[in-house]
Amino acid sequence: MLSLPTLLFYLFAALAVGAGLWLVFSKNLLHMAFALLLCLLAVAAIYVLLFADFVAVTQLMIYVGGVLVLIVFGLMLSSSTEGDFLLSGNANTVWAAAVVIGVVAGLGGLLLKTASAFPAADQPSGLAQTAATGKFTTLYTVGQELVLRYVLPFEIASVLLLVALVGAAAITKQTARK
Repeated sequence: MLSLPTLLFYLFAALAVGAGLWLVFSKNLLHMAFALLLCLLAVAAIYVLLFADFVAVTQLMIYVGGVLVLIVFGLMLSSSTEGDFLLSGNANTVWAAAVVIGVVAGLGGLLLKTASAFPAADQPSGLAQTAATGKFTTLYTVGQELVLRYVLPFEIASVLLLVALVGAAAITKQTARK
C-alpha cells in the first residue's frame, strides 16, 4: 500500500505530465495558458511535498502570478478581435515526436543503468531532513547554499539577467527611434 505522500506525489506528477501534454497538443492558445497554469500548480504542489516551501511559494509568485498572467493579458489584449488568432498550428510534429521519443528512451536507459546508485526512497535527504528536524527553515538553507556552495552559478545567472535587461532596453530604444 502506498503512503499518502507517495500517492500525492504520483497524483501531482501525473497531473503535471497530463497538463504538459495538453499544453503541447492543444491548438487554442488560451487552452495552452490554462494547461500551463495547471502544470505550474502541480509542480508547486510537488515542491510542497518535498518540504521546499520557499521554492513552492516562489513558483507560485513568479510563474503563476507573473508570467502566466502576462501571457493571458497578452492574449486578451492583442489587437485582433477575431477568434482565429487564438488558434495555433503545430509544425514539424513528426520531428518533435522523434526527438521526444529519443530523449525519453535515452533518459530511460540512463535511469536503468544508474538505478542502483540512487538512495532508498524511504529515507528523506537534503532539504527534507532539514525541514523535518525543524533546525532551519528551507529559506535559511537555500540562502546558505546560494552564498556558499552555488555562488558562481548564482552570479552568472544575475549577470545573464542584467545583460538581457540591458539588451531589451537597447532594442526598445532602437525601435522607438524608428
